[in-house]
Amino acid sequence: TAAKKYGILPGDIITKFEGKEITTMDSLTGTLEYYAAGSTVEITVMRANNGQYVEHVLEVVLGKKN
Repeated sequence: TAAKKYGILPGDIITKFEGKEITTMDSLTGTLEYYAAGSTVEITVMRANNGQYVEHVLEVVLGKKN
């Protein structure tokens, strides 16, 4: 998928988008409304690793909404 192309894996939890804390899917959706397709953004995800969550910062190019 497009997400996997930029390093987002199944089970990752998005916690920040361009430095803004994301706590719900609604907050992520609301934030995305302000960015155009093709924009490069920084997201922070928490990823499970041997029973602990590890923070990863990824650079992602946004695609078009379907």
